[in-house]
Amino acid sequence: SYAYVVDNASDDLKVIDVSNPAAPVVAGSLGLGASPWAVAVAGNYAYVVDIASLDLKVIDVSNPAAPALAGSVGLGNSPWAVAVSGNYVYVLDPASDDLKVIDVSNPAAPNVVGSLGIGGVPISIAVAGAYAYVVDRNSADLKIIDVSNPASPTLAGSLGVGSFPESIA
Repeated sequence: SYAYVVDNASDDLKVIDVSNPAAPVVAGSLGLGASPWAVAVAGNYAYVVDIASLDLKVIDVSNPAAPALAGSVGLGNSPWAVAVSGNYVYVLDPASDDLKVIDVSNPAAPNVVGSLGIGGVPISIAVAGAYAYVVDRNSADLKIIDVSNPASPTLAGSLGVGSFPESIA
């Protein structure tokens, strides 16, 4: 019954109570102090990539009225898109053309455990099972990445999907 919104202008994460869709209300917020760009949520944690501080922030949202920073890890370059599955967060960086895999099993100390240079301009990601699905704006491809070994993701295949793909779900 909550939605999570990153606001780049006010540099914060807003937790919105949507239990009454006719009257949503802000339940809580957390100032992040930089430029939050994308968010993914699983369980009691929100994972926010920040394009100014170039990091992944792990936010404890177990108390929606008082979200709190649990941990963070530097990513370099320009983190753009984020997805979460199990104990891993997947971040795309279009500036360095890569996918980073972050172990968040200890939210206070997330760490990058793997990466894959995938080329092009990866801008959107979805993860299901042992695969990450990445939209590459430059090549107009859907790239399928095998993430069954988080330390060593590999390209499983790709398919041209149009002339200017933007997002995947």
